[in-house]
Amino acid sequence: MDKIKVSFFGSSDFSIPTLKHILNDKDIEVKSIITMPPAEKNRGKKLSNNVVQDFAIQNGFNEKFIFTPQTLKNNQELINILKNQQLDFIVVVAYGKIITKSIIDLPKYEILNLHPSNLPKYRGAAPIERAIENGENETCICIMKVDVGLDTGDVAVRQNYKLDFNNFASDIIPDIAENGAILMIDTIKKTINNEIKFEKQTEDGMIYANKIEKKELFIDLNDKNLDGLTIYNKIRAFNNSGCCYFLLNNIRVKIIKASFEKSINNNNYGFNKKTGNIYLKNGIIKPIIVQKEGKKPVNIKDFLNGLNNN
Repeated sequence: MDKIKVSFFGSSDFSIPTLKHILNDKDIEVKSIITMPPAEKNRGKKLSNNVVQDFAIQNGFNEKFIFTPQTLKNNQELINILKNQQLDFIVVVAYGKIITKSIIDLPKYEILNLHPSNLPKYRGAAPIERAIENGENETCICIMKVDVGLDTGDVAVRQNYKLDFNNFASDIIPDIAENGAILMIDTIKKTINNEIKFEKQTEDGMIYANKIEKKELFIDLNDKNLDGLTIYNKIRAFNNSGCCYFLLNNIRVKIIKASFEKSINNNNYGFNKKTGNIYLKNGIIKPIIVQKEGKKPVNIKDFLNGLNNN
């Protein structure tokens, strides 16, 4: 049996488990990898390769077949390259650009995308984060066809995934990426064997998962209407995307990990310098790992000791 010829489109840490699995699968030949161009990172503004490009090179993939186009629109050069590779599938995982119809039409079978939500719920850029933020206790891992819409393609398979109240995005996202990678390989092989029945999406229950904005990370402890559970879910949701923070003596303090305790009648409000607790309406946030601006993350005990020694 001939190997399954695949081109991989991806640009984030979330993409890497799927790339790893298809590179290591004996039945699959990765013909090309498409990722974002090098970008300026950190304060030094030094150009750095995308993480997917670095991973592929470090794992022995031929650099000649890694492409970093600025745009896909009217990119005839890239289309010709992909066309000549006679692809069976294109696999897309967190690529970051809209895939054009001229590319969608290229593979023999399908162009498949890994999307971590129960479509049509949470279409868009931040499906896992928005599900956690909204207090969902379950989501899905979907493998779907790519079409010209935004996450509107037919769904090949759904796998339920529990969202534990004590888990944070930094715990959940890598696990979903790994589970999704295994599901993608399985879907590719079942598609070839005609074992997949694609399900058309409806618009029923559609929610758009907007990109996370920096302004959403700020917890204004002067606002006495902030609900404790709402803020806890935000802390859980955004701890992989910059982290929620509050101001202490005009210095940012990020909350990386925390726990939550329901409390109806708080006698005080805001950050307590003795306990480290944050008292809000209907609940208490109990930080576990925090990070002061310009410093390394520390546990709350060490953070409080530092405050008291100043």
